[in-house]
Amino acid sequence: MKSLQGLGIWLGRKWLNCQKKKQEAQTQLDKLPVDKNLLRMEWAAQINEQTKPLARRSANLANKIIEEILVLKSKLDSAKDDLKDLQDILESGDYGIDTSVMDINMQMDELEGVCMRLRNTIAKKKKTLDVDEHLNLAKLLNNKFLQLRVNALALKKRIRARLCQRKFELEGLERAFRGKANKANGM
Repeated sequence: MKSLQGLGIWLGRKWLNCQKKKQEAQTQLDKLPVDKNLLRMEWAAQINEQTKPLARRSANLANKIIEEILVLKSKLDSAKDDLKDLQDILESGDYGIDTSVMDINMQMDELEGVCMRLRNTIAKKKKTLDVDEHLNLAKLLNNKFLQLRVNALALKKRIRARLCQRKFELEGLERAFRGKANKANGM
């Protein structure tokens, strides 16, 4: 019974301390000239990035990445064709009844953004595979070297993430130990 009271007192102290720190942080945050919605979006992005599962090794991981690249390339080609069609419409002046120059221009800007994002994604995936731009990706399906390379990269990322987690666990443990040791020495 006494240990439950001690736990309750400890929890109460921790809760009050958290509320005090929250109030201080809120005061500092209110002083900043930053949009709160932007901070919420950045916070959500950080949570999403930090909690996503780590890549695992797989026999088909390289094939999966190659297939993703091939699909992205077909989407990029389609977007380029649509962009060329819009440029042709703009050059010819045949906009149609419900379309204006501004509509065509906005669609072109959107397609250019899509093309840029697709190119960046393809480049990142190719960097993962470490393949040259001129290689035929379809021929690389079931390539044992690429499978081993991608699996090794996934393992390396996993080990690094685990080491970081372990480091933070040990720092918390050391901090708690130092606090206890300081309390014992101070008494």
